[in-house]
Amino acid sequence: MILLKYKNTLADKLIVPVFFIIFFSIGTFIFNDYGISWDEPFQRNLGKMTYDYIFHNDETLLSHRERFHGQILEAGLYLLEKISFTSSTRQVYLTRHFANFCIFFSGCLFFYLLCKKQFKSRRTALMGVLFLILSPRIFAHAFYNSKDIPFMSIFIISMYTLCLYMENKSFKTAAIHALICALLTATRVLGLLVPFFTGLLICLEIAFKKKSSENYFFKKTLFTLCSFTGIYVISTIIFWPVLWKSPFFQFFSALKHMSNYPWTGTMLYMGSFIKSTELPWHYIPVWITLTTPPLYLLFFITGSASFFIPGKYKNNSNILNDLATALWIITPVLTIIVLNSVIYDAWRHLFFIYPAIILLTLKGFYITNNFIKNHFLTTKKKRLIKNILY
Repeated sequence: MILLKYKNTLADKLIVPVFFIIFFSIGTFIFNDYGISWDEPFQRNLGKMTYDYIFHNDETLLSHRERFHGQILEAGLYLLEKISFTSSTRQVYLTRHFANFCIFFSGCLFFYLLCKKQFKSRRTALMGVLFLILSPRIFAHAFYNSKDIPFMSIFIISMYTLCLYMENKSFKTAAIHALICALLTATRVLGLLVPFFTGLLICLEIAFKKKSSENYFFKKTLFTLCSFTGIYVISTIIFWPVLWKSPFFQFFSALKHMSNYPWTGTMLYMGSFIKSTELPWHYIPVWITLTTPPLYLLFFITGSASFFIPGKYKNNSNILNDLATALWIITPVLTIIVLNSVIYDAWRHLFFIYPAIILLTLKGFYITNNFIKNHFLTTKKKRLIKNILY
């Protein structure tokens, strides 16, 4: 799909690096404008306990209630703090904020690549990144939220490596995808969703495959899928220190912890105070709607409706791409609703589905742009309406 036709000029080639240089420069200049969030000290302490467990065999971590929350990243941030010989509290948190922004920046780079792969257009991909970073809630959290923003960023990277693996099933792509999925799962147990998506999409692709090439395709796919599974399991244990002594027991404890998080506070929602353990099913959809720019929502609805256009899918890759995007949004929300999981601070725990919402927003923009091309005959009128749309 090509949203915009453009000449392959030098300006078109330079727009991407210039955009990301400006974006990174902005983050570099403003990261010290953000204060400390309420749970940052707890996250830093988690990093310290993980560091002490890895390097000093201190097992305090194994009994801590937050032991399943992004240990490897927090340990990395604490190690960065040790390497930089930072002593003042202010400098400690400024270092964390800059590192957190760098992780978000990396996620944006891969989101650009993911959008470009789906829409085959640099400009469309840049528009997707702009939609992501111009969301005030996401951009602010990019500096001080070391839980949800890194998870979102790694989730984006894992979906990009999933695309690479689906396009070219080789040991190399399977191994890269497995390593990223392992890092994602070690960051938060919900990272299990991407390996689930991988298995489901592979099964569907096998079902769609023509009989003539089925045997060779099946053998190759089975080999790479087994390689992915083995590397994923081993790497997850390596990246998740709390699993080192008792992998299976601790892993199932993490699953239980996710579905029944031990926080029993109250929150203001729709004019009433409600308990975190008694959230209505519409809590997440309402918060997403309230905090997403209205224009995004309009294009998102249009993009979502495109799934039901008759005769839209002419090849299997388009079906699988759209299915992956839909699963990215629907599965986490349904999981939380069905398990009645504890969520607080609006929907920040589900920030990782926001890039998928933007992918559908871009699709809605594409449909709207095509509608203008096909229904406004005069060039002058078409150009005017197109400019208003932008």
